[in-house]
Order: sequence, then structure tokens, then C-alpha cells
Amino acid sequence: MNDGHELRRCREAAYRLLARRDHAERELAQKLNRRFEPQVVETVLDGLRGRGLLDDRRYALAFARELINKGPCGARLIRRKLGGRGVAPEMVEEVLAGLELDEAELAEEAVRLKLASLAGEEDETAARRLLAHLERRGFAGETARNAVIHALKRRPKESG
Repeated sequence: MNDGHELRRCREAAYRLLARRDHAERELAQKLNRRFEPQVVETVLDGLRGRGLLDDRRYALAFARELINKGPCGARLIRRKLGGRGVAPEMVEEVLAGLELDEAELAEEAVRLKLASLAGEEDETAARRLLAHLERRGFAGETARNAVIHALKRRPKESG
């Protein structure tokens, strides 16, 4: 098999992967390196970068916005998910700074959305479940605690 043929196959595989969804550079490289030689993969990645088809900044920003749109989440979740997809930590921090997240507001929104499913639960049980939910959604401890305290103070007391 000649190098030109291998390069073409690798490029086609990269296009197929990018057609399904955008990828971080490291993530795409890992997938391609399973089937192709590293120097072939690097040549293809260089070409994709040159054509603007591979851009970690654009990918990270779009991914973070999509994650937030799926449901309120904190910076910790965004960091973890982007890091897991191969985005460099400094790029993640740059994207987070550009998003200017109001984590307190997002945490309160997450609590409002979750609170309805906890109707009838005692405050202590609701608080535990809300804190666990906010933890999974990537909110820092103090932000989560404050959002839960405010929500439970405003929660109508059930008459029994």
C-alpha cells in the first residue's frame, strides 16, 4: 500500500468523523491513530487545521454552550467534559472566561428545575438530593449550598 493511498484513507476517515460531529484535535487524533500511522495522522490533522476544519477553541466553546443549554451546569462539569475530550486546560480556562458564567444564577436555575420533582419530600431530604444534583452538574460546594438554602427558604410549607 503506498503512502498516498494511506493518506487519502486517513483523510476520508477524518472527514467521516467530523461529519458526524465536531471533535477536539486530540480526540480526533486518538481515533485516527487506532487505524493509521502517526505521521499520516499528523499530516491529515495539519491539513484540517489549515482549512479551518479543526479548531479546538471553536469546538470547546460550542461544546460548553451545548452543555449549558442541555441544563444549567457549573464550570467544574465543563472542565471535566472538555478535558476528557482532549482540550488543553489553558484552552478550557480561556473558553470559560469568555462565557462569563454566573454560577450562582445557574445553580439557582438548576435547583428550580429539580425542586418540582421533590414535592412532598422533607426539607432535609430535599436538600441532600438537591446538593447531590448540583454536585453532578458541576457546581462548587458553596455555590450549591447557597442555592439550596435560598430555594428551601422560598419553598412553600406543606400543611399536614
